[in-house]
Amino acid sequence: GESQQSIRSHGDGGLPDSGVCMIVGSPRRVLGTSLTMPLKAVAAAALCLAAATGPARADTTVTLDPDSRFQTFNGWETTVNLFFGRTPERYGPVIFDKLLREVGISRLRLEIAAGAENEGGWIDDLLAGRTSVDDQRPIFYETLNDNDDPFVADPAGFDFDVLDYKYETFVLPMMERARALGLPMTVTLCYVSFTKFIREGGPYIHDQPEEYAEFIDQVFLHLRDKYGFVPAALEVNLEPDMSPEWTPQKLGLAMAAVTRRLKADGFTMPLIAPSVTNASNAGPWMDGIAAVPGATEMMTELSYHRYKGGSRAVVMEIANRAATAGWRTGMLEFWGGRGTPAILMEDLTIGNVSAWQGRAMLGFYKIDPSMPEGQDMTMFDDVRMNLPFFQTIRPGAVRIGAVSSAPGAVRAVAFRNPGDKVSVVVLSDAAEAISFHALPAGRYRVLQAYADDSFAPTDPVTAGPDGTLTVRMLAAGVIAVTGLAAN
Repeated sequence: GESQQSIRSHGDGGLPDSGVCMIVGSPRRVLGTSLTMPLKAVAAAALCLAAATGPARADTTVTLDPDSRFQTFNGWETTVNLFFGRTPERYGPVIFDKLLREVGISRLRLEIAAGAENEGGWIDDLLAGRTSVDDQRPIFYETLNDNDDPFVADPAGFDFDVLDYKYETFVLPMMERARALGLPMTVTLCYVSFTKFIREGGPYIHDQPEEYAEFIDQVFLHLRDKYGFVPAALEVNLEPDMSPEWTPQKLGLAMAAVTRRLKADGFTMPLIAPSVTNASNAGPWMDGIAAVPGATEMMTELSYHRYKGGSRAVVMEIANRAATAGWRTGMLEFWGGRGTPAILMEDLTIGNVSAWQGRAMLGFYKIDPSMPEGQDMTMFDDVRMNLPFFQTIRPGAVRIGAVSSAPGAVRAVAFRNPGDKVSVVVLSDAAEAISFHALPAGRYRVLQAYADDSFAPTDPVTAGPDGTLTVRMLAAGVIAVTGLAAN
């Protein structure tokens, strides 16, 4: 089921940095400033404190290897929703603030549907409730050609009302709030063409490379000229393996064409591809793309989704392919609560991902407007359990080696964050003591996430000159230690 959110931001700034040990858990509600903790959580607080003040018998050791360096982390990503839908719009500012300060979102995917090259004009009816997403879905991806020349665009043939609404309603407020908090925020543009929804006989032209390039170029010009905004990267096509019109070769031709077109208009744009639904399709699609001259000239990130085919071997193959080509990797979609800590740990340590997405923007919290303020937003379990990752691994962090003495039961990942702060996240399948070795000496904040516990702050814990620190876990779950001062 869904658990009550029970991790808090501290102060008015960004992510918590107050030097507390946190037990992240349960459906038990935190009311006002009073906190009712079950006996289990009280014991947890004592055990966290023991980590700072005295030795404990360690069942498992996690030893850092700072000389082994892997990927540089780019961002925790979420997708901008089409509109608020069932979420009351008044919750927007609260959600934006929580995503930044509580979840740690630092990258937005702004989608543009193929049907923006069409007559459009339906967004006002959708917002007013005069039509529905299901009614409009068949025309989301139909394309009516602006004219017969893909090198001479007719602005009247494009309707960017939906894009403008999403930018003004979701993207701009998130960017402004992140800036005010001093937090990083990156925005990528993602093309979407789920052609299976097009009505029988409906038109679609973007599988022609120059028509695709014209469309994307017009989107970039529109955002730049209207808002002074240019996305940081282009995700070339969302889940092309779901659309029969697209093939790896066609996607490669489109990538080569859009690279030429964007460069001609002054946009030096990194490309993200292939963003396949089935992770096992990433290799074959990249083979076809790479066979097209110029297709990968601006490619910087090899992206995949986890809905099918995401075995450990496939994820490793994706990482190896990207490393050979000099690209980052990104697991950029696995919605519906399926992005568990085990999946995230594998993507970070086997897939070497630099970006990761588990939910769309309005999907992190269950909202019940009938509840009193402060009790009306519930963080979903997968989000809560992933908070030790989200809050301690920040954009610009470089992964370093972390070796577990029991890798089958206790998995670990470590990063050196900007400012030289080290964070280690451990996923354990049982209660035990975790002894960290080779940590930089200094004070550390500790976060623990269990399936059923409450929230308990204690004093910071300290790694001495020998670089050791021991923290006990009460049950299977996730624990993170993160440096509070320059290490």
